[in-house]
Amino acid sequence: MRSITLKLMIAFLGVSLAGIILVFILASQSTNKEVRNYFYGQSKETLISKFINYYQEQGSWEGVVTSFKKSSEGDFPEQGSNSARPMFYLFDENNQVVLPEDVPFDSIENIEQEFEKGMPLELDGEKIGTIIFVDTNYNLKLSQPPFLDRINQILIISTIAAIILALGLGALLSHTFSRPIRELTAATKAAAAGDLSSKVVVRSKDELGELAESFNIMNSELDRLITARKQMTADIAHELRTPISIILGNADGVRDGVIPMSSETFDIIAEEAERLESLVEDLHTLSRAEAGELSMFYAATSIKKLIYALHLPQYQAAQQKHIDIEVDLPNDLSEVKADPDRIIQVLRNILNNAYRYTPDNGKISISALQKDENTVQLCISDNGTGVSENELIKIFNRFYRIDTSRQRDGEGSGLGLAIARSIVERHGGKIWAESNPGGGLSVLIDIPVYKKSL
Repeated sequence: MRSITLKLMIAFLGVSLAGIILVFILASQSTNKEVRNYFYGQSKETLISKFINYYQEQGSWEGVVTSFKKSSEGDFPEQGSNSARPMFYLFDENNQVVLPEDVPFDSIENIEQEFEKGMPLELDGEKIGTIIFVDTNYNLKLSQPPFLDRINQILIISTIAAIILALGLGALLSHTFSRPIRELTAATKAAAAGDLSSKVVVRSKDELGELAESFNIMNSELDRLITARKQMTADIAHELRTPISIILGNADGVRDGVIPMSSETFDIIAEEAERLESLVEDLHTLSRAEAGELSMFYAATSIKKLIYALHLPQYQAAQQKHIDIEVDLPNDLSEVKADPDRIIQVLRNILNNAYRYTPDNGKISISALQKDENTVQLCISDNGTGVSENELIKIFNRFYRIDTSRQRDGEGSGLGLAIARSIVERHGGKIWAESNPGGGLSVLIDIPVYKKSL
C-alpha cells in the first residue's frame, strides 16, 4: 500500500473495529448476565411464594415433593436424590430436609455454613421452614427469556451500523489528515521543477501546520537566494564588461591604427586590467569568506594599532578631496580577538566607501568605545548625503545600487561592504549602518573582546 490515505483509513477502521467488537462483547455478556440475574431473583421469589402458599393450604410440608415436580414447569430443573448437587434445600420448621427427599441432614456438605445463608420461610409471623440456594450457576440453567434474543439482535445491528459509520469516518478523517501531506508533496514537486511561487495552505497549528509553514519559509528563502544569485551573476557580468570593453577597445584601436600606440593608451589598458584583477580578487575573497574558507589567525589585537596601521594621513583620496579625518580612541580599550590583517581589510573597505561619497572639504570620523566587558565598538562616519532607512541593510549586499546621490563614480568593485560583513561575522561580531541626523552615514562594528584562557 503506497497511499497514506488508505493506510490511515485502515488504521482508523482497525482501531474502531477493535473498540466496537469489545463493546459488543462486554455489552452482550453484561446484558445477558443482568437479565438472567433478574429472572433468577424473580424465580426464587416465585418459588418461595409457592412453598409458603402450599404450606398455608396444606398446613404442613407433606406431599410437597409431588406438588413441586408438577408445578415447577421448568422454571427450576428437577430436584432429586440423583442430582450430584441440588440447586436448593428446603427444610421444615424443625430443620429437617423436605426437598430433595431422602437426603439426611448430616449428609449435606458444609450444612452449618449453608444454613447460615438460608432464607427463612414465615407464615403469619411464625417460621415454617428454611430454603437454601446452593447452586451459584442456577441462573445459567434457566431458560433464556425471549426478549434477550431481541436485545442481542439489536446489539448486532448496532455493531454493524457502528462499523459502517467507523468506515465512513475513517475515510473522511484519513482524507483530512493526509490532505496537507498531499499538498506538500505537490508543492515539493513544483519546487523541484523550478516553480518556487507555490505555497502550502497552513490549515492547523499542529505539527503538520508547522511543517507547511516551514516549507513556505524554505520556499521563499530559496526563491530569494536564486533571485539574488541571478542578480549577482548579472552584476558580475556588468562589472566585468566595462573594463574588458575598455581593454579590448583600446587594443583593437591600437591594432587598427585608430588609437596611437602611446604610454597613455597603455596606461588606460593597465588601469582597467588592474581594476579587473581587483574585482576578480574581491569576488574570490567574498566567496571564500561566505563559504568559511577564508583563513583567519586570531590574536589579542589593539584597536589603536589597527587604526594607526591604516596610515590615514597618507590616504591619497582624502588628500585630493581635502577631507578631514578625525580619530577619537580612548586609552582604556580592551584588546579584541581578531585577525589584524582581515580587520584592516574591513576598515579599508569601509574607509574607501566613505571617501568615495564624502564631498570635498568634508569630514570622516573614526571612533571607538568599550561597549561592555565583552565588546568593543568601532564607528566610521562621513558627512555625505546619507542613505534612506530602507537601504541601510541592503548596502552590505553584493553590487547593491543605492540612489544617485551616492552612486559610485566608477571606482571600486562594489563588493567592499559585502566583504566587510562576511569577515566581521567570521569574527563573531556584528556590522550595520545608521544614517546620521545631520546627514551622512555611520558604519558600526562590534568586535568581541579577547579573553585569556584559564
